[in-house]
Amino acid sequence: MFETKPSNSLKIKIKKLKKLMQYGIFLILQIVILTVAQGQNMVFYGTASYGGLNNKGVIFKTDNNGENYTVVHDFRTEDGARPGYGKLCNVNGVLYGTTEYGGVNNMGVLFSYNIITALYTKLHDFDEQTGQRPKSQVIQASNGKLYGTASSGGLNNVGTLFEFDIQAGTLTKLADFDDENTGRQIFSNVMQASNGKLYGVTNKGGLNDNGVLYEYDSTTEVFSKLVDFSSDTFGSGPTVLVEINNDVLYGTCWGGGDFNGGTIFQYTISTSTMIKKFDFNRLVTGSFHKFSLMKASNGKLYGVTGSGTGEFSGRGGVLFEYDVLTETYSVKQSFNIEMGDDSSSPLLEASNGYLYGLTYYGGLNNKGTLLEYHIDTNQLFKKKDFDTASGFFPKGGLIEIDEFALGVSETNLKVTEVNIWPNPVTDNLFVQAPSSKYFDLKLINSLGQVVLTQINNSATAELNMSSLSRGLYILNVVDENKNSHTIKIIKN
Repeated sequence: MFETKPSNSLKIKIKKLKKLMQYGIFLILQIVILTVAQGQNMVFYGTASYGGLNNKGVIFKTDNNGENYTVVHDFRTEDGARPGYGKLCNVNGVLYGTTEYGGVNNMGVLFSYNIITALYTKLHDFDEQTGQRPKSQVIQASNGKLYGTASSGGLNNVGTLFEFDIQAGTLTKLADFDDENTGRQIFSNVMQASNGKLYGVTNKGGLNDNGVLYEYDSTTEVFSKLVDFSSDTFGSGPTVLVEINNDVLYGTCWGGGDFNGGTIFQYTISTSTMIKKFDFNRLVTGSFHKFSLMKASNGKLYGVTGSGTGEFSGRGGVLFEYDVLTETYSVKQSFNIEMGDDSSSPLLEASNGYLYGLTYYGGLNNKGTLLEYHIDTNQLFKKKDFDTASGFFPKGGLIEIDEFALGVSETNLKVTEVNIWPNPVTDNLFVQAPSSKYFDLKLINSLGQVVLTQINNSATAELNMSSLSRGLYILNVVDENKNSHTIKIIKN
């Protein structure tokens, strides 16, 4: 028999097929490597209100699997104790937050924690004048300043709205709440809408003592009450606001509504109109919503209730989805003691597309859990059980930090594209970016304050640091292609 040899054209086709297969395998490997790398680089920071060395709470960091959990700061009475609701605010790698207790007056403090230097700094002791017992988070507005609320104290002893200037290091009281006119008992976070104004809600006070929705214009320094909540009409005890689209805010109430289990409401800024969109029912939908409402990248709202449904209506709670387009509400997951119980945590949509939240109780030690929710597959996973030593009863939420971009990771290869000398530096620091025609420089101190900026139109720049205090600084270099390089600088 004669053996048939493949033709030249067939050989070429086989060769091309092999190359395509090799290229396909290469692409798959790259995707796997990239996915693993992204998972490993995800770092969450959060707070727990109890536990740690002094049982006054902790600042912690962990990865998205609840592993590599580290306590980075143990709170103590002198410098602030018992961090509250909300989440930390990240400004150039410096985290800002408040505690409900501790400090000189034991009325709470405003603090910062520098991720690069691991330095905790008490920035302000709250008092009877500026406000007491801040329970909510601070936010950074577009003007670079921080804004937050205190739940008591001030002129009428029912809370204040305050501003903190990072550059000047000073806290200013902007408004005194007065119960009937402007509300009282502020647990909720203030937010900035797309129009640049600040919006918030109080849990009590107003004409019906069911809370109010207010607006503050930092440009004109005008405070305005917009809505008096009523239990039957809109709900009572508003807890959180979220901007869905420009001009449209959504929020939730703890109680009131048709079933006295809370509501979802909509407020349109331009028309000053409030509409109740949904009534929670503890037997069917879960009830008593706290602070977790958020808009996900799919345009839908997600949140957690304090109480569950049916036979579990008195505990656990549910994770729900609300579609603002179709106005449909869905219970996605019901919690139990093992998974976690009583969540007041604002949910976080991380860079991997999953939602993360914390529960106050439940889990292996009944001291709270870290949970991960997959929107696409409707799966809920417990990632960590909190305990006494490493902090427990977390009230606040998580934030995701790109430590790679901050220069915390020693594997930041982009740093090699920028040359600096000398480091440590006493007077003048030289910066060279050989591959860039021009670049912008920004020098940040340990408090997150920008102390020097410079635009450079040549390959080498010179920064005069002689007048700056000794310590660690962060140099941010942005080149012509918008690549960002972050370098640690020590000033002698």
